Amino acid sequence: MKIIKHSGSIVDYNPIKLRQSLLKSGASQMVVSSILKTIEKEIYKGISTKQIYKMAFGLLKKISGSHAARYNLKEAIRLLGPAGFFFEKYIARLFASEHFETVTNLILQGKCVSHEVDVLVKKNEIIAMVECKFHMEKRLILM
Repeated sequence: MKIIKHSGSIVDYNPIKLRQSLLKSGASQMVVSSILKTIEKEIYKGISTKQIYKMAFGLLKKISGSHAARYNLKEAIRLLGPAGFFFEKYIARLFASEHFETVTNLILQGKCVSHEVDVLVKKNEIIAMVECKFHMEKRLILM
């Protein structure tokens, strides 16, 4: 069956991709199989991947809110917003969960001007500064 991707291209429906994305949320094989059976009864030629995603998310949310939250992580991070503050706090907590000491919104005085550091992290004797950037477009950034 042909479906429409976000880019507008038309591809064959691939239940394996949907299964893998649901499993990555932490949902069990049994839950994922149940969701796939339901979706496969409801999809139709020309449905968008966004609509399939919404169906999968809704079904997963009914069964397990925590798995649905992980399935929807990209959107959740986007909703932290362009102001940056909440995303910076989130990044600091990620580092803290790995036993780093963290400080957010730190102003450091340079030789000529002051600099805002979004997140300062320290573990053992290593100190690093993290600059957080918010981007709406979908793209891969390699550093």
